[in-house]
Amino acid sequence: MTTLAVAAGTSFDEDKIKELKNAGYVELRGAEAVDFLVGNSAVKRDDQLGKGQTGTKRPQINYYPNNRVWYTCRGSFGSGCDIQSWDVENGDICFSVDPCDDAPMILKAPRSNSDKLGLMIYDQGEPPYEVYDITKGNQAGAPLFDDRFAGRLIELDRVKPSKEIRDANAHTQDGVISISGSRGISFLVGNTFLSHDVAAPSKEQGDAACREHGTYYSPDGDIISFTCQPPPGRLWTISVLHWKLQSGAICGKQSTDLSKCALARLTATLAPESPNDDSKLRVQDRQNGVTLFGYAGNVFNFRFEKRLNSERSSRERSER
Repeated sequence: MTTLAVAAGTSFDEDKIKELKNAGYVELRGAEAVDFLVGNSAVKRDDQLGKGQTGTKRPQINYYPNNRVWYTCRGSFGSGCDIQSWDVENGDICFSVDPCDDAPMILKAPRSNSDKLGLMIYDQGEPPYEVYDITKGNQAGAPLFDDRFAGRLIELDRVKPSKEIRDANAHTQDGVISISGSRGISFLVGNTFLSHDVAAPSKEQGDAACREHGTYYSPDGDIISFTCQPPPGRLWTISVLHWKLQSGAICGKQSTDLSKCALARLTATLAPESPNDDSKLRVQDRQNGVTLFGYAGNVFNFRFEKRLNSERSSRERSER
């Protein structure tokens, strides 16, 4: 089968698209195009460094983890990703819904051993078109997550706070307990903090949740911060920072200056929902003027696909 090498920087027009199709590229639409994209990425061609070029230019990368949402990420993942919904309408892909936007052309490459699976081409009315290389896997390194969960608020006994809290330079004032030091870190690491703008999820069955603000402190050294616009938009924005523990403080991964590190300072206040909860305190974290309530564990199941694949490969090698 004939293949056609498409050089970076090639000016796309109708003649170039005809040439690609004559060389064996196949146009996909609707559900076929969705199936082709799921699990793969699209890297914006104009953002990529050319051969022999060096620098810090980072491309826009779109990633399609499933047939419900897609990620658009700029550069290294620390700069953040937006997560949006997508669907098929009238036989074409809608990458933004209500209303549906203009669908790109999806071209599947002829069979080859290359990681480049095809092309995504946006017709902007006249050349040059906006072109993405469709490549294997999650090139953005973005974390997967679930928007349905059954969360459990972190609660403490208001009347008899644990000795561990009292020993951590804590005090009680007007029913508020300050939590810092190692105890504060123990509440942060491995737990999720969410704004209280949406009703608490059911404990019996996971409900779709779209918190306005939230942070998850991964034991692996990632701080995943996220926002979500309420329905109908449900636009998630996620950014990832890396941290380490140093002398009871949270520091940047490469930080050597303790004065620039943040101490874990939390509070626990009286649960407001019901008189029956008077004996309970809710753990809170205040970030940029926003109060976030602590939930036990990784309630949105944030996980990094590349890391999981690497762990699977290591296990397979050790079992041989």
